[in-house]
This record gives sequence, structure tokens and C-alpha cells, in this order.
Amino acid sequence: MNFFAQNIQLLRKEKGLTQDQMTAAIGVKRNTWSNYETKVSEPDIEKIIAISNYFDIAIDDLMTKDLTEHVQETALKGYSQKVDKSTAKSTGSCTDTNLKISEIPISQLLETKDQLIRSLQATIDAQNSLILIHNQQIMTILEENARLKRAIPDISEDMESNTRGGSQAKTA
Repeated sequence: MNFFAQNIQLLRKEKGLTQDQMTAAIGVKRNTWSNYETKVSEPDIEKIIAISNYFDIAIDDLMTKDLTEHVQETALKGYSQKVDKSTAKSTGSCTDTNLKISEIPISQLLETKDQLIRSLQATIDAQNSLILIHNQQIMTILEENARLKRAIPDISEDMESNTRGGSQAKTA
């Protein structure tokens, strides 16, 4: 699958650049760059190499990998460094939920995180229920096993008495 158009747009936005700035850096017209980002056209190999070099990314990754996750991770690292340098030093925490990371509001990221935590907690609860049921089944089996072990000597005694009783009856 070709992710070129999506990736160049993501990388450009990650660097905070406009299409005009990209055209100056790569040496194409603005509408040409826009066509690259909207999949109307693709650049020749020389331009692909120039774009790859500009963003310091392998051509293969630029063309065939979905870099959305990479861009978000990079943004999170950058945001983390900014928080460490400013907000965390002065207040010890960051409470501005209107901040954005890679065009995603922190409040949305926090809500997604909370949903994931709730989902994982539900999975843990379900697993714990299954373990409880399994343990109850094991206890039932162990109790039945113990009952059967107690019954075996009784059966053995009954068999011996029947055998003795049967042989005594034959001799009489």
C-alpha cells in the first residue's frame, strides 16, 4: 500500500511547515506539492529522494509505511520534553487539557486512555471470574476424589466379606 501522500502531509505538519515552505525547500510549485499530498500526482524519483532526505526518512518507509504512529510518538516525546522544561518545573504537573499533540487534543487522548483502562479492567475482571469458577470446579473434583478414596476401603471390606461368606457357604 502506498502511504506517500499521507506521510508527507503528516511529516510536514509535524515540523510545523506550510505547503509554501515545503515548495521552497523541495523546489516545486505549491499546486504540485498540494497534488502530492492529495494523491493527484506523485513526484519523480529525484523529488522523492529530496523529500526523503529533507525529512531524514528512508524512501521505503516514506512510501510504504503508515507513519501516523511514528509522528504521534515523536510529538509525544517533544511534548514531554517541553513539559519537563517549563510546566513541570514550575508547578510539578500539567493540567491544560486543551493542549494538542499532533493535532489531537490532550483531553481526547486522556479519554482514550481512560477507555483503554476500563476495557483492560473488564478483561481482568472476566479473567478473575474464570479463575474463580475454575478453582470451584477443582475443589469439587478434589472433594469427590476424597469421598471416593474413603469409599474404596468400604468396598474392599464388602468384597472380602462377600468372598469369605461365599466360600463358607460352599463348604457348609
